[in-house]
Amino acid sequence: MTELSPPGAFVRAYPDLAPALRAWAVLRCRGPLGRALEADDLVQEVCLEAMAAEERFDPARGEFRPWLFGIASRVASNALRRLARGRLLPADTSLASRTGRLPADVTTVSRRVRHDEAVSAFLRDLDELDEDDRRLLVHRGIEALEHAEIAALLGISAENAAKRWQRLRERVAAWPTARSVLADC
Repeated sequence: MTELSPPGAFVRAYPDLAPALRAWAVLRCRGPLGRALEADDLVQEVCLEAMAAEERFDPARGEFRPWLFGIASRVASNALRRLARGRLLPADTSLASRTGRLPADVTTVSRRVRHDEAVSAFLRDLDELDEDDRRLLVHRGIEALEHAEIAALLGISAENAAKRWQRLRERVAAWPTARSVLADC
């Protein structure tokens, strides 16, 4: 990805990252979070948070994609905490009501990706994977985390994470939909 810097870094990067963010949100909303929050609302909340935080993005400290998915993970974690405390209820409109503050470019891209058959096919293809491989694919292929970070999350060694990713990447590279979503495929 080209080097980005604020202002406007998010809006410029979003068209390339939107399929991955949509896939990530759908996967996150398959769990407990999905009982209270739609994937589209999660995407919109991530967009709002990223736009608010883009001044803190520093290309010298890393790439934009992992930075964005760090924000996305925090947004999802905060929503799960609110859900656990009873502060996020099914069909909660507090998140969705803020979407009017998103630029038209962002909402247009989000709408297009929501109906993109390649993203839908990618999500169907993910169902072929076991849970461990799916988690690895999300952490490395979508969030672009380093192997050491993935190892800590999965409770394996960094070397094992790298080897497992190499095998999984070869398998997933055969999916026609993978390139539209994954960072490292």
